Amino acid sequence: TVLPLATNWRADLHVHAGEFAAAAALIDEAEAINKATGNAPIMYTAMLLAAWRGREAETAERTQAGIRDASDRGEGRVLTLAEYSTALLNNGLGRYDAALAAARQASEHDDLNLIGWVLTELVEAGVRSGRPDVAADAQQRLGEQCRAAGTDWALGIHARSRALLSDGAAAEALYQEAIARLARTRIVVHLARAHLVYGEWLRRENRRLEAGDQLRRAHVMFARFGAEAFAEQA
Repeated sequence: TVLPLATNWRADLHVHAGEFAAAAALIDEAEAINKATGNAPIMYTAMLLAAWRGREAETAERTQAGIRDASDRGEGRVLTLAEYSTALLNNGLGRYDAALAAARQASEHDDLNLIGWVLTELVEAGVRSGRPDVAADAQQRLGEQCRAAGTDWALGIHARSRALLSDGAAAEALYQEAIARLARTRIVVHLARAHLVYGEWLRRENRRLEAGDQLRRAHVMFARFGAEAFAEQA
């Protein structure tokens, strides 16, 4: 009973470290154990990994199965994670209106373990879909959690989110802070996304050589992880 839970949580760590193959192997192990023992499936990390990989059909299949199973058992956290995974997938695919809808739905439930992830996607989706009001509100909620945590992961994510809502020198300083902080962590999937959004901002500023450097960094990282949709964006 405990081993599939342990392998799923370890798989989650591998996802954030950009080690998707290791995460997938642990997910397969957990699913095999649950099938053999007749225990309920654990959907958490499988949904997350499919979304990070940018695999639309697999994410839909995983989230729908998770929602059905969680609804039967009254496990509300899976519903939030399904909406978060949908938001993450659609931000990767550049479908920002769909990402916004999913992230807003997920943010209605203030799940301590997931709300920080959800608000991160809501900020980006709000900015990209022309809803800076929604993004600003999400950024304020996110900031309360990130400042309380005080880690480089949290403060790096917060800096990136603030940068998306900023202009000029303030935006650049925040992008650079996000990259510096996230580079001190093992959370490399979000480091790659910081390079991506910084590169996009530099390109809009017509600083193409600098933009190219940031976007190449992001592409190399995403391609190495197997984050197909984000690699295509880069």
